[in-house]
Amino acid sequence: MSVKDAVKSMGVNNIIRYLVLVIVMMVLIYTKFANPMFAFCGYMGMKLSAYLNPLIHRMCTKKTSKQ
Repeated sequence: MSVKDAVKSMGVNNIIRYLVLVIVMMVLIYTKFANPMFAFCGYMGMKLSAYLNPLIHRMCTKKTSKQ
């Protein structure tokens, strides 16, 4: 895939992901199935863990290589 096509594909995928998030939040608000704030916090928690994963992996591999 060319760089131009890859950037376009990533943009489309990001828009789809956020539209799905908005739809899920709207469904939660109108159906009262779950608390939308807790669902949003869970979503942000997944993002935080994805960003921290390389750091934690680096820290864990340094500990095991010293032993």
